Amino acid sequence: MTKQEIIQKVADMLKAQKPDSTFSKGLIENCIDSYTQVVREEIAKSGNLQISQFGTFKVVERKERQGRNPQTGAPITIAASKAVKFNPAKALKESL
Repeated sequence: MTKQEIIQKVADMLKAQKPDSTFSKGLIENCIDSYTQVVREEIAKSGNLQISQFGTFKVVERKERQGRNPQTGAPITIAASKAVKFNPAKALKESL
């Protein structure tokens, strides 16, 4: 699903909930952009973000490890890095 599809879906949901109100797609896009910025900043700051009934985002450290160059087969060292992992909440799992 693309960002524009999300914006359209949110606009449709808001229109269904409040038919007499008008929410512009620009306003919805700004809200989604603000939301993602808050999520990004919180994960960077604390390394953890829990959203009730959705799930938890957590920063994990990956150790340096050995790998292989797929073209030549030569061994290479893959540097240590950080990654974000997501663990879905029980409510999200049950909705699937």
